[in-house]
Amino acid sequence: MPGLLGFVFKNREKASFFSKRFLKLIAKRAYYFPMLCRLLFSRFVIKAGGGKLGERTVFMNVAINGKSKNLLVGSDSYFGYKVDLSTHGLIEVGSKVVINDNVVILTATHDLADAQWKIIKKNVRIGDNAWIATNSLIMPGVNIGEGAVVGAGSVVREDIPSGGIVIGNPARIVGYRKASSYDYNPIVFVSPIEAWVGKNSKLFK
Repeated sequence: MPGLLGFVFKNREKASFFSKRFLKLIAKRAYYFPMLCRLLFSRFVIKAGGGKLGERTVFMNVAINGKSKNLLVGSDSYFGYKVDLSTHGLIEVGSKVVINDNVVILTATHDLADAQWKIIKKNVRIGDNAWIATNSLIMPGVNIGEGAVVGAGSVVREDIPSGGIVIGNPARIVGYRKASSYDYNPIVFVSPIEAWVGKNSKLFK
């Protein structure tokens, strides 16, 4: 059983029958099962449109404005609610990336000097383990390095180096992450997945 569904089933936490923990797990899995189905359906729709997705990447509620085939995402990344992806150009997202609610990623603008208001496409790339916080705006042509952090509400107009932490409008560097490597998997914190994996979440980093 491949993919996200296979992952949660194979790695599910097991508890003694009718123990307190067993009953809690059953209740959580039943409650979050409709959401898990929506996650699976979202992946199916994006892949059917030509999107290239790594294993287990989660889309809570994403609007794709453009071509799904211009979306390339690695494994174990998380996209939150009301994320708006403009895929006129390429959006390439690495593995174990977190993109929180209401983030907008743009890949096109207009040539103001052109009489026909020509569209200019510019690709966006986001490295592994990056974190794009709530309500951020990523402008066309930006490259965000591995492990970089974009603070909530930031407007990113220029490239961010690996490990860089930026905030503001326009976003500016205020520091760097201290860790040189990252030992976590963001998808195990997603409620419908955590309901299955449970205490086994510590195994998936």
